[in-house]
Amino acid sequence: MAYTVTNTFVRPNTDVAWFTASNSVRAHMKDEYGLNAASRTKNNFTSTESEDGLTLTNVSVFVNKAAFDTHTADSTNDTFISQRTTYNRNNSIQRTVTVSGS
Repeated sequence: MAYTVTNTFVRPNTDVAWFTASNSVRAHMKDEYGLNAASRTKNNFTSTESEDGLTLTNVSVFVNKAAFDTHTADSTNDTFISQRTTYNRNNSIQRTVTVSGS
């Protein structure tokens, strides 16, 4: 069964930029876990910004919970999450997470 993780970020104003992963992190994640990767842990990823620009919603659909666990155990992903958390904290960006599936 698919495992869906929705990350919702809310920033105080549009002068605060969203955190973005480095090119090397994006390349690693695409090569290791993207739709064309041999391990293919993700079925889909969407990113949508609200009309007022204050809310960003990222939805990751994984093949199953085991695929999500593999993805989150990756050391590059761990570094990305740590950097994003620090950036968000320093820039007053709030994050909420919802999960569905098993």
